[in-house]
Formats: sequence, structure tokens, C-alpha cells
Amino acid sequence: MYYFAYGSKMSHEQMTKRCPGSSFLKRAYLKHYKFIYDGYSEKWGCAVANIKKDICGKVWGCLFEITDEDLKELDEYEGYPRIYQREELEVEDDSGYVHKAIVYLRTGQKSGKPTEEYMRTVIDGAWDCKLPEKYIVSLRNVKGMFYEMGLMNQLEGVIDSYQEEHEGFWDLKEDYVGGMQDLDYDKAENFAKAILKGTEKLISPDECDYDDSYFKNKWDENAELEQRLNEKWVDIAKSNLPDKEKKEAILKLLMQYPVKPESEKSPLRVIWELFAIKMSWESVSKIQDGANRIFSLYRLVRSCKPSEPTQEFLSRLSRCYVWGFDPECIILCRAVIDNAFRDVISDQMCEKYFGSRYSKSFNLVNRIQAAEKEELIDKSIKDIAHRIRERGNKAIHYQPDITKQVWETICNTVTVLGALYKSTI
Repeated sequence: MYYFAYGSKMSHEQMTKRCPGSSFLKRAYLKHYKFIYDGYSEKWGCAVANIKKDICGKVWGCLFEITDEDLKELDEYEGYPRIYQREELEVEDDSGYVHKAIVYLRTGQKSGKPTEEYMRTVIDGAWDCKLPEKYIVSLRNVKGMFYEMGLMNQLEGVIDSYQEEHEGFWDLKEDYVGGMQDLDYDKAENFAKAILKGTEKLISPDECDYDDSYFKNKWDENAELEQRLNEKWVDIAKSNLPDKEKKEAILKLLMQYPVKPESEKSPLRVIWELFAIKMSWESVSKIQDGANRIFSLYRLVRSCKPSEPTQEFLSRLSRCYVWGFDPECIILCRAVIDNAFRDVISDQMCEKYFGSRYSKSFNLVNRIQAAEKEELIDKSIKDIAHRIRERGNKAIHYQPDITKQVWETICNTVTVLGALYKSTI
């Protein structure tokens, strides 16, 4: 007989212990029902899995073949018929075959929240049975639970779990659809680290542990193929072929391009995923500080109306500051005031003080001086503008890692803009 599990019994470890005569067959789904956590289990100390009718619903789970002895064990464990009812329902597998299976369910009770331990057991079982990833994610979607657990804890937990399962998945992968045989996860990780180290400074690292590696060869093969196809693309575009033939040739060319690295069939998929994990950790580490920085930025908001180019630089400055790109902020502060002074101080104004021979080559120093002479800014604003200019120049030319006094420089930039544009109203 068949048994359809949709909660903690999806765990192969649990089923082996409780029902030693059972064997996992395949994943399957039950139509017109939806998965919920409700009621209360004394064993788990929380709400537990249940299903209830829903015309648009679909519950994924695992199909096991069980013995009569296994059924007795399940009846006792599920509290049948006192707590759970036992029904024979039709479930469908990925091939469209329908199977009649034993399903335990109970009259719907008040929705509740599972403990992290119980939810982890359910999710581990879902992974055991290779349920669809989107469905596994939905198993965590308990109303109110995400908020109570805290955003940072959840994000870090998800990345940590993904990273752990990612390593386990590839360690066990012996025959990959992209043609990868006996994948060595450690070598993949070393190759990814070498690439990350090289791209960090856009130079080849001194020590790279990827000589003669499978990944290095695949990487080079893809790069060479793309280059050859790009050259053919240019040749076709420049050719005298009729438009219809040109279009057909380009379409044929597109079919020859290597699959994207994140594609399921790409031999470099494991490397792409390691990059994504690295970026995920870096992004999470910046979120909390970024949220605090948004509060700080709001205090600087002014009612002045800079020109569109200046506004675009201000927008880029804001995003860089929120995400922690501090040296870039210093550079963009200089760009902001450069655009603002170009907007307010015309070449004609500069010619009054520096002569026409400098026409079309007036720099930021000239425009700051002209603004003071025109009494559009006072000496204190002039000095602040020069400090921003000097710090920007250092960041561009001498100190690319400059991070001190970033907030002060942004505040000074907003002060200069406020004074400069206020004088033009």
C-alpha cells in the first residue's frame, strides 16, 4: 500500500526509524488541498503540519510504499482516529500517473506557528524528497513568523543553509547533466576564490590553484567560443546579405553561444553559485548599516532644486553611501559640486575675472572663486567647497581607499548646494 507524507514524515530518517518496512518511491502532489500549520502537538510543543481543502491548492509530498506493520505504527503516531483521520486520496506524480495513497489529516484548528526545530524537520524532509524549490520556500511562509525571527537572522540563516546544502549537493554529484564527472568541490571552491581574488583588483593573483583544472579549461573554452562568435556576428552585420538572410544567420549564431553560467546545463554552474553565495554574505553585512545611513541622509534633505545632471550625481552619491562605498562617495561629492558650480557659474561670469583666454577651460577652482566674487557664496562656503574638491582629488589620484570623514564631506556638499542654489532663487 502507498502512504503520502506531507509534513515531518517526509524526512527519510524519521520514516526509517518509525516505519522500517517502508521505502521511498517518488515525490507526488495532492490537488485541491493546501498545506498549513495548525493545532498543537505536545511532542513538538508547537503547531504542526496539516492540510485542508482548497479548490486552487496543491500540496507536494512524498509517496512511500509501506507494510501493514508500518501502517499500525503510523496510526499510533498520528493518534488515529482520535486526533488525525486517515483517508485514501488520489495523488499524482511528475509523470501524470495517479496513485491511491493513505493520507492523515484532521479537522482544521486555529492556525499556529511551528518551532524552528519542527520546521527544519519538515524542510529537511522536503529536500530528501526533492520537492520543487519554490514549494520548499513556501513551507517557511508562516504568517507572523518571518517578522518575529528578525530579517537579519533569517537572511543569514537562509544563506548559511543554502551554502551547507550547496556543498553537500555538489559533493554527491557524480554525473552532472553538463558532462561533469566526479566533481571535486574543494577544487571548485579554490577556483572560485582565485577568480574572486583576481577580479577584486582586476589583476591576476600571484598564486592561483587552478592550473590544468577542469573549470579553468571550461572557462577558457567558453571565452574563446564567445570571442569567435562575436567576430562572426560583426562580419554578418557588416556583410551585404539581404536582411532576411542576415537575420537567419544571426539566429543560427545565437544557438551556438555557450549557455549562461547559472544555467542548469552549464559546467560552470557550481562556480556561479559560489560567486552568488559570496555576494549574498557581503550584501547582508551591509543591510543594517545601510538602513541606519538612510536615516542619516534624510536629515540632510534640502528644498533646493539643483540641475538634472547634479541631481543624477546626488542620486549616485546617496546609493554609494547607503551601500558603504565610502571612497566613491568622496569622489562623487566632488563631482556634485563641480556640476553645481558649472550650472550656476557661467563662462561669462568667469571671463569677467579671469579673461576670455581661459574660455571653455574654466575649472572648479575658477568657478568657486568667481562665485565668491559674485557674492553668491561667502568665504566660509568657498573654503568648504575647496575642502571637498581637495578630498575628491586625493581619492581620485592618491588615496583610492580614503574612508575618513565621509559623512562630514557629504554634509559639507549639501551645505554648499544649499548656499549656491539659494543665492540663485
